[in-house]
Amino acid sequence: MITIEPYINIIIALLGLAYPILLQVIARLDEKYESENIATLFKTEWEWKAFRYTLVASLISVFIWSFKFEPLIEIDGLNFLIENSATLLIALSATLLVISFFFFVGKVIKYYTPYSIIPYLIKGHDTSKSEIKFFPALADLLLLSIRKQQTTISRTLSDFFYLAFRNVREKP
Repeated sequence: MITIEPYINIIIALLGLAYPILLQVIARLDEKYESENIATLFKTEWEWKAFRYTLVASLISVFIWSFKFEPLIEIDGLNFLIENSATLLIALSATLLVISFFFFVGKVIKYYTPYSIIPYLIKGHDTSKSEIKFFPALADLLLLSIRKQQTTISRTLSDFFYLAFRNVREKP
């Protein structure tokens, strides 16, 4: 029999402790940058979606395991897998949850630091098919840096906007 308690403890810890703290950090993004665009852009990131989906999948797998259904079929050589399929599902979903959690925390750190979010958003703009997806967030950062008199950030963003508008003008 496979021990399931460590996996359930991981799921409970991430649901009860990490998820509320990370939601608070995301809410503070709006206050920190004074921009709804950045918080909205964050919620479109795959790491945010993956973390939420793996959390839900983990909770569903624990719910299924709690019923302790008897196996419906028996196949020689696969009986161990069939009998422990709910437990294996919890182990898999908890592992994926932890992996997605680390990716999610990395993305939060990237968004929370102005010196890492600006190059990230500029790179996203350069590789994006949508020309205006990242523009509002970058414009909000430019206005905030001007208001707070952060000259290095203002210069970086103004250079970006200058090049972006020059590229638009030069297009046939």
